[in-house]
Amino acid sequence: MLKNLSPLELIPNIIEAAEFLQQNLDKKITIYGDYDVDGITGTTLLYSALQKLGARKLDYYIPHRFFEGYGLNKNAVRKIKDSGTEIILTVDCGISNYAEIKYAKELGLHVLVTDHHIPPVVLPPADFLVNPKLNNQPFLGRNIAGVAVAFKLVEQLFRLCGHAPYSQTSHYLDLVMLGTIADIVPLLAENRLLTIHGLQELNKRKRVSLRALIDTAGLQEKELTSRDIGFALAPRINAAGRLGASDLAVALLLETDYHRAKQIALELNKQNSERQEIGNKINEQITATIEGMPGRAAEKVFILSAADWHPGIIGIVAAQIVKRYNRPTVLIAVTENGGRGSIRSLEGLDIFEPLKKCSYLLKDFGGHKEAAGFEIETSRIGEFTQAYRQALSESTDEYSYIPKLQIDAVLPKAQITKSLAEELEKLSPFGPGNQQPIFSTTELSIYDFARIGGGKHLKFSLTNEKDVIDGVGFGLGDLYPVIQKNQNLEIAFNLAINEWQGRKKLQLIIKDLRLRL
Repeated sequence: MLKNLSPLELIPNIIEAAEFLQQNLDKKITIYGDYDVDGITGTTLLYSALQKLGARKLDYYIPHRFFEGYGLNKNAVRKIKDSGTEIILTVDCGISNYAEIKYAKELGLHVLVTDHHIPPVVLPPADFLVNPKLNNQPFLGRNIAGVAVAFKLVEQLFRLCGHAPYSQTSHYLDLVMLGTIADIVPLLAENRLLTIHGLQELNKRKRVSLRALIDTAGLQEKELTSRDIGFALAPRINAAGRLGASDLAVALLLETDYHRAKQIALELNKQNSERQEIGNKINEQITATIEGMPGRAAEKVFILSAADWHPGIIGIVAAQIVKRYNRPTVLIAVTENGGRGSIRSLEGLDIFEPLKKCSYLLKDFGGHKEAAGFEIETSRIGEFTQAYRQALSESTDEYSYIPKLQIDAVLPKAQITKSLAEELEKLSPFGPGNQQPIFSTTELSIYDFARIGGGKHLKFSLTNEKDVIDGVGFGLGDLYPVIQKNQNLEIAFNLAINEWQGRKKLQLIIKDLRLRL
């Protein structure tokens, strides 16, 4: 129940910010959002809610991923000021933009920041800073996504207008859920509650724009889960930002006509396919380079750069390389303005601390233990490569590079059933902080198998000597040459329900396998 959400006032400055907005709905307000799914859904939510509350001079601004980068920038602030805007309202960004917000204030703009990132020591001089992490005390909503901060702000606005709690905002929960899952925040406490309610709202199919996106993804007859969000809907929304066209995703989510929404969704689908195609080409190029490395098995980290790589896609490719070779991977796309790097790591191996040690070589950087990004002068890439290798080697040992898979339980074949999969589904949504259980068994053999997805994945028919069970191994295509029919094996897997044309079947999502001789 939404009544179990923490009190709104636990987020510092949210009451005062809502009061300010209520008193200034007649002014021109520009919503400044990040270019990822969290920022895009947050921008959509704020725009829709403020419009409903009577604001008529509304605009939004999403910075270009490559030409402007993350957060506010002075050129954008100047442009927004020149458009007649009096109030900038940020979503999913702003807490680290001291200089840019100081500039906006010098231009006479009011600035309200809504953000969820860790605040810096010196806070920007905004009129209001609405960020749950400014509350140093633990509470259930401290780790919500940026879109959820925006949701709570508009909820307070509606309450100021005399509406009962959540009577006017619950239909925005599908947007909150999308941003929450896509931003990979822990699915615990309030994030879990918001995601559960958001999935329920999404499955009503009431938001025309999302119904068009769902139909375009071929999921129109399916009850959607967090997995569908992470693997089907969020990548399509993200594709626009990765290719530098985030405005298109906001335009889709704001659209109320199904046929126009379907056209935009088809364009996003096209961009997502383009993103996949570009990624596949980069992946093939990098794989060929790595395979040709003498002594590549001794490499502790792969650091590669090229001028023809798309900077919006190298992060995805780096994650694929990590999965394939079990090595941290640094990819740098070299542009005329310097290098833009993405780093991805194995689970449990910290790549961010070594990056901080190399910060003196970087123009900018950010991230966390398993994913990071940076900007660097092209002339310093060689020096960075040596320094980062050294910093990483000082903080890791041989054990750090051994891939690990935590098995929750061993299942006998009699318990590998659709009914157990359905019971486990009640623990969803799954994600960071609430991982789907991983089981293992030695009591299944291969009845049949085939490559799918251009050879990257494997599809299995497994038998327990009584029934045939479907299985799919994403990213296991390289094992195809060593697998045989009727072969006994030990598999690690998730139990899942595959829904197709109204029929539900048991499916094993195979995480890894070991052949038994």
